Order: sequence, then structure tokens, then C-alpha cells
Amino acid sequence: MDPEIRKAFEEVQRQSQETAVKVQLTEQQIQKYSGDKRRAELTLAEVNQVPEDTRLFRAVGKCFVLETRSTVVSGLDNKVAECEKEVASLQNKRKWMEESLAQSKANVEELLRQRQEMASS
Repeated sequence: MDPEIRKAFEEVQRQSQETAVKVQLTEQQIQKYSGDKRRAELTLAEVNQVPEDTRLFRAVGKCFVLETRSTVVSGLDNKVAECEKEVASLQNKRKWMEESLAQSKANVEELLRQRQEMASS
């Protein structure tokens, strides 16, 4: 086998392994942010059901802090928006990595095809 082709295959294989690990990590982060978003949405739904004058507490480390309902709602809304933004960013990152890997594989296939055409000429 041609050393140039062997080197290209090894490079694509290395990139493929690295990308697979990065995609898996990105998937885990997407799941984490999706879970955080879901918890914030469920908490927000429950908070919206209580009367306006209800005393609400927010967990801070090992203690709880008394807050107004509007502050709690605002914090939960911010958390939902932040999680949505992170999930969208991570999905774009995953898509880019997959496209990059596909392009690398296509380049190697093109190199092989060119070598075969040169050999048959």
C-alpha cells in the first residue's frame, strides 16, 4: 500500500476516534443541560401555582434563602433560557464535528480514487 494512502488512513482513523469521544462527551453535556432545563421548567410550573404572597426559599449550598416569588420565577426563567442556549450551542458543535469527520473521510476516498485512476492509466 502506498505510504501516502496509509498515512491518510491512519489520520482519518485517529480523527474518527477523537471525534467519537468528543461527540459522546457533547451528548452527555446535552443530556445534562436538557435535564436541568426540564427540572427548572417543572419547578417554574409549581411556583406559578402558588399565591403571590407565599414565602419561597431557594437552596444555596446547604442552606435556604428566603426570596420573593418574582425573584424565584425570574431565576428559573433565566435558568431555562441558559439551558436552551447551551443545548443549541452543543448541538451545533456536534453537527460541526460530524461534518468535519465526514469531510475527512471523503478526502481519503477521493485520494484512493485518484490513485486507482493513476494506476489504471
